[in-house]
Amino acid sequence: MSGAVWMVACLLWLLSPVNVHGAWKYSRKTRKGPSAQYQNDAAAYGPNVCAVQEVFKTGEKFYPDCVRKRIKKVCGTPTFVRYECCCGFGAMDGHEGCPALQPTKNIRETLTDLGVTEFTKLLKNTELEYKLRETGAFTVFAPIDKAFESITQDQRQRVFPWTYNALSLLHYHVAPGWHHSDHFRGLQLLPSLYYGLKPLSISGRSKQDMHTVNCARLIKGNILASNGVIHLIDQVLQTFDLFGNITDVMFRQTEQFSQFIQVLYTAEMFPMLRADGPFTVFAPSNYAFSRLPKLVLERVLREQKTAEAVIMHHTAPRIYCASANVDKTSVTMLDGSKQKMSCKKSGQFLHNSQIVKADLLAGNGVVHIINKIQLPNFVKTLDVAARDLHVTKFLQLAYEMGLLDKLQTDTEMTLFAPSDKAFGDMPKNKRRELFSDPLLFTTIFDYALTIGKIRTENFVGDSGIIMNSGSVLKLAIHKDGILVDDAAITSPDHECSNGVVHVIDKVLYPPTDNIYNILHTMDELRFSIFRKGVEVAGLDGLLSDSDRSLTVFVPTDQAFAKLPQWHLDELFDDSKKLKMHIQNHIVNRYVEHRSIAEDSVLLIESMQGERLLFQRAKDKYMLNTYSDILDSPIFATNGVIYVVDRVFECACKTDPS
Repeated sequence: MSGAVWMVACLLWLLSPVNVHGAWKYSRKTRKGPSAQYQNDAAAYGPNVCAVQEVFKTGEKFYPDCVRKRIKKVCGTPTFVRYECCCGFGAMDGHEGCPALQPTKNIRETLTDLGVTEFTKLLKNTELEYKLRETGAFTVFAPIDKAFESITQDQRQRVFPWTYNALSLLHYHVAPGWHHSDHFRGLQLLPSLYYGLKPLSISGRSKQDMHTVNCARLIKGNILASNGVIHLIDQVLQTFDLFGNITDVMFRQTEQFSQFIQVLYTAEMFPMLRADGPFTVFAPSNYAFSRLPKLVLERVLREQKTAEAVIMHHTAPRIYCASANVDKTSVTMLDGSKQKMSCKKSGQFLHNSQIVKADLLAGNGVVHIINKIQLPNFVKTLDVAARDLHVTKFLQLAYEMGLLDKLQTDTEMTLFAPSDKAFGDMPKNKRRELFSDPLLFTTIFDYALTIGKIRTENFVGDSGIIMNSGSVLKLAIHKDGILVDDAAITSPDHECSNGVVHVIDKVLYPPTDNIYNILHTMDELRFSIFRKGVEVAGLDGLLSDSDRSLTVFVPTDQAFAKLPQWHLDELFDDSKKLKMHIQNHIVNRYVEHRSIAEDSVLLIESMQGERLLFQRAKDKYMLNTYSDILDSPIFATNGVIYVVDRVFECACKTDPS
């Protein structure tokens, strides 16, 4: 087999070498693990063929022993599977798969065959080159050529030894012994040849089961040489500074961390971050602190309990390298909260905070700089909690109308905040009116807010909450959730320092009057007959009663026109009979149409004692099969009005009153 074929073969992946040397113990667990499903497909192409995941358009590859699971996307970009010869094997004419096997060489020669030119070029200046040729066994974490394009000035100086026999940063990439990636378990320290320092190896620390060494990612592993094993990595290794802990790293960058350092002083938590760890600190920059509302910032900087909570909410008791995260990783903080660390095309994020500088190594962990503070709930005020829930349009209007300070007081309150989608679903004319009329929004704002912390566990169906506007917000409990008026609570019980936020799916207007008065303001030519019937029957007092909670189905004049004229005349000639017919359109409780499940029938009883069938078919509502609900419900201070297109039939045998 020619040298050129061997070089091509070694640039591919080593799945299972046939020849085993000395103390080398190769584990075959990988074939039975999570990668098996897509790796087994490679067998169809012949022996010694490996499945390699490649990122669309970037050429970045993920090999089986470095990434054990199928990854559909890498930082938002789709991947596909290629089938290649495993490293050390090559194709042969007339044979399926990759049967050609080349004898192993020493580490130095194998690095050359792998095309690792920059690392091997630097070896010529050190005695390390001789060791990798003639002695062993060693495990080499070799940076690919591209890694040298982004090395720091400090690293550049340290890769060149001051004499041939002196140690250089290259020695930090070599560990004595055989270290196969299948043997990496959890947090593992490997002694290096560099002044006794130890690179930190992490196995299975991400959802994708990535391996990292000092937060440099293994991109191709377990490449066998006669005197050791080679793992290709994507960065030149940085040393974990054994003479500096996480707080020392921060003090060296006070222009970034002065506010966070002040929080540490307030919390008296410097000793914790100087301990052995390991820790991962997602440290907010000074810019992140500048984004906090003034009152919240003062609490974070001055109150010990608040400062301590912020530190605990940004610190994890283990290592999370950003380089190991290509999709999503759940991060558990010291306070027990879980946050999502995600990789997108635009960068790495912790929840909605962007990681602006990642993987700053320290002797007891790693630091990531983020551009937004993730406040614990008990530190947030209502406006901050609502902002984190993406209730931006409501907050924008509150700010423009000068109402935002009402959400920042020490008084405990409950906010029913309409989502941005709720504003988007409004008719354009309504939305335009809302954004141009400060007085109108003020009434809506006061109807969304009430005094006291009220969680859903305190809600009682068919009752109400007195809001700051003085109006009663009506509650309806049903099997799919909770309704307030006709808005569904889509995200409940977000507790913060001064209250609770419930996100709802509709902008709610406070009711303006009782049912009877609203009937008088409704279209004269459309509802005159029912209105007259209420007055003749003497039910105006009932519909005006503020202590009631009623549901009234109001037939239009066209609905009454469907009755024979003699029947209509007969009703209005007999006030007692008319009263019973009107009472058959009134329910002595609050009934919310959205509480009815699709293709279901709600059985309710009218004040006349007769059964009404309130039906729903998709988004269509009707009563007693034939009477359709027209328009949207109209909310009153003492109930709700539905407009219907038929007069309900009534046996009217007894007068309940």
